[in-house]
Amino acid sequence: MTITAGMDELRGVLMGLSEGGKREVSHAMLYEVFGLDDEREKVRLRRRMQDMVGHGEAERVSPGVYRYIPKATPRRHGESYIRVWRAVRSHRPGWSFHDLSQVTRVSYSMVRRYCVFLEEEGYIERYGRSGNTLKYRGTMRAREQRATPYPPIKHADPFEAEKAAALGLVRVFLTMDPYSEKARAKVMEHCQTLVDRFGEASNG
Repeated sequence: MTITAGMDELRGVLMGLSEGGKREVSHAMLYEVFGLDDEREKVRLRRRMQDMVGHGEAERVSPGVYRYIPKATPRRHGESYIRVWRAVRSHRPGWSFHDLSQVTRVSYSMVRRYCVFLEEEGYIERYGRSGNTLKYRGTMRAREQRATPYPPIKHADPFEAEKAAALGLVRVFLTMDPYSEKARAKVMEHCQTLVDRFGEASNG
C-alpha cells in the first residue's frame, strides 16, 4: 500500500491511529501503516501532513508528531458545489465540463461527478456535442432553483469499527509495551471487535 491512495485514506488512518483525535500520531507510525520504504513516498506523506496542518486538520505537537483534528475535516466541498452551480445557471447553453472547470477553478473530476448528479436530477441536459465533447445546458428546473443542490452524502463505511480496531492494534504494538497489562487489555478489546464481526463467518 502507498500513500498515493489519497487523502481520504490518510484521514481514515489518522482517525484510527489517533482514536478519534485523542492520541498523537507520528511520521514513523504512518510509514509503518502504509508500508512506506521509498523516501519519495515518505516525502509525499510529510507534505500532505504539512497541508493538513495548514488547513487546520492537524496540529504539529513536535517534529514529526501530530494531533489530528477530526472536526476540521472538509465537508462535502460546499464552496466548490456553490461555484459550479452558479456557473451552471449563468452559462449560455452549450457549455462543457471543461468550461465549468476553467471558469470555477474546480477540478474537472469533481465538476464531472457533480454534473452527473445534476443530470440525473433533471437540472441539466445534453445540448449536442463539439467533436467528442458533450455540451450541456441548464433546464427550467435549474433556472427556478437558486439554492445549490447537493449530492447525497455517502453511507458510512460498514467496516469503520473493524478498521479502527485493526489500527488500534497497530498503535498498541508501535507505541506500548506489549507485555504490559494496559497493552494486553487494549489488544483484547480490539480483537473482540474483530471477532464480533467475523467470528460467526469463520465458525459457520
